[in-house]
Amino acid sequence: MRSARSWSSSGVSGYLTDPTESRAIRASHLCRSHLHRWDATDGGWGIWLAGQVSRRVPCVGAIIVDAAGALLLVQRGHEPGRGLWSVPGGRVEAGENDTAALVREVREETGLDVTVGRLVGRVTRPGLGGAVYDIADYACEIVGGELRAGDDAAGVRWCVDLHALPLTDGLLDALTAWGIMTSRS
Repeated sequence: MRSARSWSSSGVSGYLTDPTESRAIRASHLCRSHLHRWDATDGGWGIWLAGQVSRRVPCVGAIIVDAAGALLLVQRGHEPGRGLWSVPGGRVEAGENDTAALVREVREETGLDVTVGRLVGRVTRPGLGGAVYDIADYACEIVGGELRAGDDAAGVRWCVDLHALPLTDGLLDALTAWGIMTSRS
């Protein structure tokens, strides 16, 4: 238990740890029903309830659509979702806001520079080691750079027919619900 802090509630005490990380965790009591929130030093957070810890990780995604209606997609090079196609994006690092994280992630994965626009929608997805990814997807506009797959992206491309590619779970449903793509796209 390299990174543990003790907790106590209604006469029950123990440790909150993040078994997948070596980062310190601060636990704080939220209510009297054995519900606790903990904050990791890297900006993630989690909920402990009835002996279970769920780590919440803030993430961002870029919705970039060209004039022809094609959506920019990256093929994931690592888990979760290795080999599947999704919008560019990733984890918000410690000290970053959503805008800074999104500009960095798009540049790393696609070689493109973007300006970040409005929040399009939010989703949660299961992650590795019991984590839950809280993803905020924003409309973005390309302002420079050269399209290329980079960093943890195995590929990058524009796509009109999203049924032609293996997509990450829930991507088409979310884009359809937000009015970005139709279920026929």
